[in-house]
Amino acid sequence: MSTPFRLPRINISFFYAESRAFIEKPTVNSFAILYDSNKRFVIQWIAGGYKNTTDCPLTLIRQIHAYSSHFLERYNERFLKCKAFTANDIACRYLLRNQFGMPIEMNEEINRRLSVYGEGAKYGFRVRDRFCFALSAVQGNISDDGDRTRDKIEAMLILYTTFMNETDLKDS
Repeated sequence: MSTPFRLPRINISFFYAESRAFIEKPTVNSFAILYDSNKRFVIQWIAGGYKNTTDCPLTLIRQIHAYSSHFLERYNERFLKCKAFTANDIACRYLLRNQFGMPIEMNEEINRRLSVYGEGAKYGFRVRDRFCFALSAVQGNISDDGDRTRDKIEAMLILYTTFMNETDLKDS
């Protein structure tokens, strides 16, 4: 997958204990910071599950999870609520607290402006701390006949665009 990002790239590894009970066994994680023009992105490379359709088996593919500065600012504003945190502090806390996301198929009830974002906005992610709006793209061999069961997906990019807490979401 080619990337529009250019150097400089900064790698950050961190240790975190969510409470005193985890002092002897902190969580270890890492991320990279990439810049595109004046935009800053927090990037994680993972191997994650992917299904072409709900009936297809789950396969393991390479994934890049990218978090925009706007996303992390909204996470701090709407969940952490700490003006003293740096951008890296916010990224560390988000990545540690929300290691797993459940994809939610988007519709006009969830996002009134869904049609503006196109095909890449068809999934959002429910995480421990609430809900993430995202854009995604896949790389691989896409079947020309439209039969998604024949696609051979090799990699995926998920760009997290904004974060919402439950109080700002409607019940539906």
